[in-house]
Amino acid sequence: MKTFFPLRARALPLLARSLVAAGALQALLGCQSATAAPSAAAPKLTSVSSPQKKWGLADATGKVVVPTQYDGIANARAGQWKVKLSGKCGFIDETGKVVVPIKYDEIDIHEVGYFGFTEEYEKSVKEIQFPVRLSGKHGRIDRTGKEIIPVKYDEISFFFSDIEGTRFGNAVAKVRLSGKHGRIDKTGKEIIPVKYDNLELFHQGLAAVELSGKWGYIDKMDKVVIPLKYERAESFSEGAAAVKSSKKWGYIDKTGKEVILPKYESSRRFEDGLVAVQLSGKWGFSDKTDKVVIPIKYENAWSFSDGLAAVQLSGKWGFIDKTDKVVIPMKYENASGFRNGLMAVQLSGKWGYIDKTGKVIIPIKYDDSGSLYEDRVELKLNNETFAFTFTGERI
Repeated sequence: MKTFFPLRARALPLLARSLVAAGALQALLGCQSATAAPSAAAPKLTSVSSPQKKWGLADATGKVVVPTQYDGIANARAGQWKVKLSGKCGFIDETGKVVVPIKYDEIDIHEVGYFGFTEEYEKSVKEIQFPVRLSGKHGRIDRTGKEIIPVKYDEISFFFSDIEGTRFGNAVAKVRLSGKHGRIDKTGKEIIPVKYDNLELFHQGLAAVELSGKWGYIDKMDKVVIPLKYERAESFSEGAAAVKSSKKWGYIDKTGKEVILPKYESSRRFEDGLVAVQLSGKWGFSDKTDKVVIPIKYENAWSFSDGLAAVQLSGKWGFIDKTDKVVIPMKYENASGFRNGLMAVQLSGKWGYIDKTGKVIIPIKYDDSGSLYEDRVELKLNNETFAFTFTGERI
């Protein structure tokens, strides 16, 4: 997630002439700032900088407890601070003691704060890991600096539980090494060997994989369930997955049986029992019996969500229900699918959010469509980020 909750600067009356209080952590000279959850306790210390733009820590009275000697500093929470010195990053504690060697090209402290951890939770959970980068390779360390996942991979994704796309729990991550993909658990053990040219997330127990230019599906034991014979394969949704054969898209079930013959130019995922399909440049909707239930007449279409689908006609976007009835008029320049009861729409070059009735929840005045997170919506206006709840209240 990308919004920061800046730390508030504290008054430093005794050092006003020699130190500059650093409330927000934006100017960390490349050292990434922490994302503090709203529920987290306020830090005991505050980052400060000297006129020479060196950083340290001061307490609430303004007393410097960690000398201003670092090129950057950011709160890593749970009593630790990420520091940067001569292009390298590490961790110190609140006394200034180095607890993670200052040797990494980067340590990503965002991931801990992304998911709303509290300070108390962080202290009690020992398996918290930080992504690190060194000489172009990626791995993960714990708060002591122990490398839990060796720094050898070209890329490591977020960890997701049950390989289904939900964070935490029995988490695994996608890794890439020398052009091949696999999955590891949080101990670094390879769950899916690093051997595939492409590897998608598991959905409904199966994952689409590519090897030697052909796609198929494996289960969580790396057993090939559906042969690798397709030109492309997408993830399963509602028991069906889009596959490409002879340059046309169709759908198969989890046994590999064709439920929609490969005849479409493009397609989406099944949602609410229907799927958007493209034929002769137009879009409509089909069911799993291969029956077109909404005519193929639209210029573009997104999948159904909560009973509505965004469609484009005569250059304008609106929303239809499953009977092809227009529920929200075709008047928008752009639109996305519903999520958490909201949908981003564009009008007169500006973006905002509406609900299923078409009521404007977040004013249509922002510069971009923003981002939907688990607990909020963020949009930008004149390079400033604004956050809202799903009911449209400003955060």
